[in-house]
Amino acid sequence: MKKIFYIILSLMCLGFIFFNSSQDGTESNIRSNTVIEKIATDINEDNINIQSILKTHINRKQFNLLIRKCAHGFEFAILSILLFMSLNFFGLSKRNLIIYTLFIVLFSAVMDEFFQLFVPGRNSSVKDIVIDFIGGGVGVLIVTIINRIKCKYTG
Repeated sequence: MKKIFYIILSLMCLGFIFFNSSQDGTESNIRSNTVIEKIATDINEDNINIQSILKTHINRKQFNLLIRKCAHGFEFAILSILLFMSLNFFGLSKRNLIIYTLFIVLFSAVMDEFFQLFVPGRNSSVKDIVIDFIGGGVGVLIVTIINRIKCKYTG
């Protein structure tokens, strides 16, 4: 039952990634700017003036780009964790589990960027593939560390 649960979650995560990629450039930018406004509001509640930070250190366009790239990496980190958990039920060695997870993440990142070639206002970038793969690697690292800690304390 857990196996099917993790496989479904992995597919849903992949669907979410491709859904985000299917949005045209304008729609995607609007969503990113909404996140920036939410962050700015939350920071201002903590008495930090985000506008002065943005004016002196980074402009709004750069901040938008940073948010978008972090979101890319985060999506693929979550995907890799779910894939790792799914593949773990197939009795693979730890080495193969990591290799297969990262291969699927890389393949998904390449397909995601290829798909974006056909979406108005979007483009494809090798840099995004690298960011996605790094996010996937971070996800694998996190789940591997958690599993080692769990094994250490449960015997």
